[in-house]
Amino acid sequence: MGHTFYVGDLKTWVHNTGTCALPPGFFGSEGLAVNGVCEVAITGETASTSLGKRVHKTQADLRRESGLLSTVEQAIADQFGNPILVPKRVDLKTGEAQPGANFQKAIPDAANFDRRLIVDDKPLGRPIAKDRHEIIRFIEAFRQREGVLPETIGIQRYAPKTGLPGKTELYSPYDFLPKK
Repeated sequence: MGHTFYVGDLKTWVHNTGTCALPPGFFGSEGLAVNGVCEVAITGETASTSLGKRVHKTQADLRRESGLLSTVEQAIADQFGNPILVPKRVDLKTGEAQPGANFQKAIPDAANFDRRLIVDDKPLGRPIAKDRHEIIRFIEAFRQREGVLPETIGIQRYAPKTGLPGKTELYSPYDFLPKK
């Protein structure tokens, strides 16, 4: 038994063992305190986030095992093994880094540099436009590493409730890059 709670001053989640002395329904439907016992530990993570993490881990394990990909859930790196840093946000009209944009590593779910392929996992129904900046980061890091754009961006969809694989959508990098 126990309960988990967020300590704002420490900016962390803490798990206590023992019975839960909180009144029934204290956490609402997401984390229930029923008859003095915490039925669900509060983690701040939604069920869809938890499922997405499991899907990504399973896919990563399968991809590594296959040996068919150059990198799996690793930052795209230069020839010396240094992670390539790209702007977090770009102007979607010009492709230039937004003023004050932070730079970060580009970590696609998988890539095959010889086949000029980037793979990313997304739940079915999620509009690809929501991930445009992320995919542009992958494309730009790939270009810096290889000197050419990838030919294909593969979006592997999965069912958001079950995690089962769905369809794979194939895109050109030009579907994401700004039209100059």
